Amino acid sequence: LLGGGAAGTAREVSTLPSVPRFPEALVRCAMGAPELAGLLDLHVRAVKVVLSLVARTRHLGRNGLLPEQEGLPLWSALHHLCVQGCAGRDSVICAFRSPFLAEWLLRQLDGRLEAGPGAGPSGQARPSVRHLVAILHTLVLG
Repeated sequence: LLGGGAAGTAREVSTLPSVPRFPEALVRCAMGAPELAGLLDLHVRAVKVVLSLVARTRHLGRNGLLPEQEGLPLWSALHHLCVQGCAGRDSVICAFRSPFLAEWLLRQLDGRLEAGPGAGPSGQARPSVRHLVAILHTLVLG
């Protein structure tokens, strides 16, 4: 590309290192249309879930906190994306790129921890706290 010769460009492109957080298979041109569509689908789903959570918080929340019964299915969906492998984790990380969204996530976790254990007779933490911690863990390590 920079050398000007057309003969060496295909070889040069195939030896480029993958960019961090960019799928290596895509860099190596080893990803076909179905795989790329699946990757994009994960990213779109993650962004939709995050925006749905924020919108529900604005409409149904109190003091910036989304009620447990409203947020639990969506937090569970994000947690599920986090454990789907590298592509799922990357989609969640990209969905929370905005400092506003990361701050919103921390507020949800902080509010639930301040409210106390809220645990049932078994003494386990709320399901929402487990999902939020798993999402935060993915963002911190990602």
